[in-house]
Amino acid sequence: MEMKQVPLAMLLWFCTATLVFAQHNPLATEYYQTGESALLQKDYKKALRRFQQAAALQPDLMAAERGIGLCYELLKDYPAALTHYLKIVETAPKFSRALYYQIGEIYFKLGLYNKAVAYFDQFRRMQLMEDISFTVNGEKERVLEDQFLEKLEGNIRACQISMDTSKFNQNVRIANLGSGINSRSDDYFPFLSNNQELLFFTRRRNMESDENLFFSTSQNGYWHEARPVNNLLNSAFNEGMSTLVRNGRHMYFTACNRPEVRGPCDIWEADLEKEEIKRVAALEGNPNTDQWESQAAISCDGSTLFFASNRPEGQGGTDIWTSNKLPGGEWSNPVNLGPQINTPLDEEAPFISNDGTALYFSSTGHLGIGDQDIFVSFKDQHGNWTTPMNLGPKINTPHRELGFYLSADGKTGYFASDRPGGWGAWISTAWNCTKSFIANPSRTLNFRCATPAPASPSLPG
Repeated sequence: MEMKQVPLAMLLWFCTATLVFAQHNPLATEYYQTGESALLQKDYKKALRRFQQAAALQPDLMAAERGIGLCYELLKDYPAALTHYLKIVETAPKFSRALYYQIGEIYFKLGLYNKAVAYFDQFRRMQLMEDISFTVNGEKERVLEDQFLEKLEGNIRACQISMDTSKFNQNVRIANLGSGINSRSDDYFPFLSNNQELLFFTRRRNMESDENLFFSTSQNGYWHEARPVNNLLNSAFNEGMSTLVRNGRHMYFTACNRPEVRGPCDIWEADLEKEEIKRVAALEGNPNTDQWESQAAISCDGSTLFFASNRPEGQGGTDIWTSNKLPGGEWSNPVNLGPQINTPLDEEAPFISNDGTALYFSSTGHLGIGDQDIFVSFKDQHGNWTTPMNLGPKINTPHRELGFYLSADGKTGYFASDRPGGWGAWISTAWNCTKSFIANPSRTLNFRCATPAPASPSLPG
């Protein structure tokens, strides 16, 4: 998994920042400029060394101090980044107004929401000051600040909502699902039967191989060695994220690059009958286009589909859309869930709770702790989705979390993460499916199906 891209405006700041080097140590200047070059090449460790060398030679070179903080932030060492950012605002309070916003984001990632709000508010109040008040960086950072201002109010709301995550995360315990499921490959997008004894997930052995659907069964809390689902579903192309109607007899999954696929990836469906998979076909109706459609989630009664797409009518990046099943069996024109859920960046991997009132999804656009976090939004009494809430630092980490599934009783969640400590390589290049025990959620939910759900599905062949 790649690190986040350095924001373009931040790169431009490093390239165009005006430094008065006349009174600077020439060697410190050289180290600083080498650090800039390494940063542009995304060699963050080399950039960090050069900025540190520049700062050691000239401690009052705040640009080098900021470079150190940025490198630590990109390397996900948030406490170290915060230390250097705070040193700048304490030593030179008017060095950079944008830095106050960045400190707010770091505090959020560390779960210190009150401090995050305080720095966000300070950044907002500083907008009343002239740009030129902030040394040579005021005008240079205007583009960057405008991007921050677009996100500011939403981030303050996210902090205020996240202050309640201590209730949501109380007594949470995280456990790896073990070697029966996880491997040195990428294992992700878990989906379970209602009785949590049958698990489907996606596996990709390496970057050169295709994605396939795998399954495993559980006995006395132990997951048996996972096996690929039969070749009616798997092919020489990519298959991904699957979801079951809660009666266990109908599956939706992602199929990519097949001759019958309209876009890069489409949503397909399959019927399950005892130990056999029957009638594998593309979804009928309107969800599939010549764009990317993927990662379907189905409501408990099978009537409402949620999925991710990059079709151009969205908010930007990949968005979450919804479509309803029509009386004739086709699907309605999809509706974008709107700016409350979707952002200019990527939202994907939706999951809808059994009672249809809690929507879980992964996002890089909402204020997060790491590269990609899992959020939840609740449907209010008017049928509108509330401001998404980050699931907090026990579930989300500075790494990537993706593909959340919640059990019918609302107490156990499953998701994938490339955090250290998994069954993948020690540098965490592999996703691992992980189990999260969620006790005392912040909202009482009725996780019963809208219609009675028959028994769990049989083992697929």
